[in-house]
Amino acid sequence: MSSSNSRLQIKGLLRILRYINLLPENNEALWYTHHDMNENGDYNSIQWLLKDSIAIVKDALDACADTGLPLMIQVDYTHSKIIGEKGMIGTVGIADLGFHFHPIAHDLNKSENTNDSDHLIKTAALLLIILGYKVEIHGKKFAIMDGSKQLKNASERNGFIPKRCGVHITREAGVRPR
Repeated sequence: MSSSNSRLQIKGLLRILRYINLLPENNEALWYTHHDMNENGDYNSIQWLLKDSIAIVKDALDACADTGLPLMIQVDYTHSKIIGEKGMIGTVGIADLGFHFHPIAHDLNKSENTNDSDHLIKTAALLLIILGYKVEIHGKKFAIMDGSKQLKNASERNGFIPKRCGVHITREAGVRPR
């Protein structure tokens, strides 16, 4: 695919995102993190972080750390938006066991039958690692630790994960379905 086609696809994405009020008018509002195009040059999925995602992550980690509960990177379909033929907006964020969810990355998928949630989770995990947090992998879920004693103690207890996550963390077994 030529670079001019890529630019047209990105301009189209910006129009869509502004239309559904996910982006301000400022083009500098996002970073592209992953995309998947088919042979025709149409996108199957595009993923992005808002430019203020780092500030959102830091605020979210501070807020969640104050609860003393373990944190997870979680894909949230509860707040996804379906935008007709263009696809579905998905969100990944940081969640604690007290049902607090802080969105940090988004994607636009034409199909729900993709592995793009994994890409989105990895994007969020890499952002946290870059910011100096330790990210532990339990199966396909990520638990987040910042080294504070409060969080460490909370994560070593058998945790209670919100039902929407569908997982339970234990020190010995990592993550298992409920």
